[in-house]
Amino acid sequence: MKTITCLLILVTLFLVTGCEKMQNLDQAKNELMETDKAFSEMSLAEGYKKAFDYYMADDVIIYRSGQFPVSGRDAVNEILAKDPDAVLKWEPFFADIAKSRDLGYTLGSYEYIATDSLGVDQSYYGNYVSIWKKQSDGTWKYVFDTGHPSPAPE
Repeated sequence: MKTITCLLILVTLFLVTGCEKMQNLDQAKNELMETDKAFSEMSLAEGYKKAFDYYMADDVIIYRSGQFPVSGRDAVNEILAKDPDAVLKWEPFFADIAKSRDLGYTLGSYEYIATDSLGVDQSYYGNYVSIWKKQSDGTWKYVFDTGHPSPAPE
């Protein structure tokens, strides 16, 4: 009887621990998704350059279609400064993280709005992937970002 009781206690502990870890993993995924949404909101409110700089890790790499990858905060900020009046907004639709809860990625779609030489706003659409790393202070910063053009949504 003691053996069965001990076995039941152990099984219960394993189940509770496993459920708790899954719940923590789901919480961390939600946290990452909310971070990406806050990133987009900051881009709209304060400009995409400021938002990208704020959420950027020091060892960042960005890769844009048709260009070589750019690494490091200074180099990325130089790229971002090329069209300071453009508007960039996006919506993440998926996030996943490692079981260690310190590395994750988000997927989403974006709209980039820039004024052409005639003063007319032009919208460009695409999809993106951002890879995020949890920092020592508990915040998420992106370490890799890439986007690919796509047709306008219907």
